[in-house]
Amino acid sequence: MTRLFAAIPILLIALAVFSPAHAQDSYYSSDSYGDNTYYNDNTDLQASSGRSFQNPSTPPEESRSYDTSTLRGIHGSILFELQDDWTVAADNGDDERTSLYGTIESFIRFGITDRIGVETALTFEPVRDLEPGENGFFDNEGIYVEQLKLTWQGQSLGAFIGKYNPGFGVAWKAAPGIWGTDLAEDYELTERLGAGGSAAWDSQTWGRHVLSAGTFFMDRTFLSDSWIESRGTTRKSDGGPSNTGSLSSFSIALDGRDPIRIPGLSYHLAARHQAQGDTDSGGGDENGWVAGAAYGFHIDDRYRLDLIGEYADFSNFDAGPDDASYLTTGGKLTIDEKWNVSASWTGKTVDSAAGGTDDDHLFQLSGGYRFESGIEVDAGLKNTSESGDSANSIGAKMAYQWDF
Repeated sequence: MTRLFAAIPILLIALAVFSPAHAQDSYYSSDSYGDNTYYNDNTDLQASSGRSFQNPSTPPEESRSYDTSTLRGIHGSILFELQDDWTVAADNGDDERTSLYGTIESFIRFGITDRIGVETALTFEPVRDLEPGENGFFDNEGIYVEQLKLTWQGQSLGAFIGKYNPGFGVAWKAAPGIWGTDLAEDYELTERLGAGGSAAWDSQTWGRHVLSAGTFFMDRTFLSDSWIESRGTTRKSDGGPSNTGSLSSFSIALDGRDPIRIPGLSYHLAARHQAQGDTDSGGGDENGWVAGAAYGFHIDDRYRLDLIGEYADFSNFDAGPDDASYLTTGGKLTIDEKWNVSASWTGKTVDSAAGGTDDDHLFQLSGGYRFESGIEVDAGLKNTSESGDSANSIGAKMAYQWDF
C-alpha cells in the first residue's frame, strides 16, 4: 500500500509533461534567498496574499501595502518530487545503498474572510529511516499534518494560532542543488503548537522588512502521528527540545529585502530558545541564533547568478550537552531560465561537553533543466563526512510545483 501511494508523484509528473505550462518556479528554483521564506512562517502571513514581499520582480512602489481582498477563497501550492540517491562508495559499508522515494508537499489556505483564514500544510514522504545496509524502493512513506493554523492578516500586521513551523533559518529550504539543504535541515523547526504574529513595513530607502515572533511547544496530539505508514505519536517520555507541554519556548526573526536600495539583496536574522524536555537529563535549554544573506543578479540577458550564505550557532543543541554550529554557502547559475548549475557546501562543528571537536561536512554539485511544462530534472554528486566516515553519492531528482 505504501509503495502504491508513493507512486503518485511519478504519475502526476508524467501527466504534467503532456499538460499546458501551469507551474510557477519550483521550491528549489527561486530567484533569491528571500523568495524561499515564502514557505517559512516568518513571512507566509504576508506572502499568502498572493505576492511575496520579497519577490525581486515586484517594484517597491507596487508592494507598499497588502491587498487583503485576495486572501478570500482557496489558494495554495503542491510540490511533487521523485528522487533517487545512490551511495557508490563509503567508509562504512552499510552506507553503500540506493534509495528511490517520492515526496509531496502541499500548502493550502482557506480564506474565510478578507482577513481570516485556515492554513494547512500536508507532507507525504519517508517517515522512518532505512535499516543499515537496506536499499529503499518507496519504503516507509507516510502522510502527516505539518501545519494547521488559524490566521488573521491586516495591511501590515498578522497573527496566527495552531500547529506551525517556527521561523528560524532559511538554508534548510533555500540552499541550491539536490542535496544543498540536507545538513542544514538539522536545525529546522517544524510541527510545534503555539501562537505568534508579525509586523511588516517598507521604505523606498531602507527596503522591506518583516519582524515575526512566536511561542510554542512540541506537538504531542494525534496530529504528531502519520498515516499509511505510522511514525507513532510523540509522547512526553520521548523528551527532546520544547517537549514541555507549555509555552516555554520561542523564536523571533527579522527578514528583509533590498536594504539601502540594493536590488536582489535579502537577509534573515533569528534567535530561538527551546526549553529542555520534561523527561530530559544531562543537557540543558537550547539557545541559538542564525544570520544569513543572499544576493541574486542578472549577469546579462541569458545568465543569472544567485548566492547564499548562512551561519547558525547553538548552545546545548537539541537540548543536549553539546554545542554546535553550521555554515552553509552556495551558488546557482541559471542559463536562459532553463539550464542550471548549483554548488553548495555545509560544514557542521560539534563541541562535545566531554571534550573534543567533531567536524562534519556536505558538498554537492548538481545541474539540470527546466521544461516548459514546469518540470525540473536535475542530477549530481555529493560528498559527505560524518563522525569521521566519508561517503560519495550520485543521484537525480524530478520536481514539479502546481500553484492554484
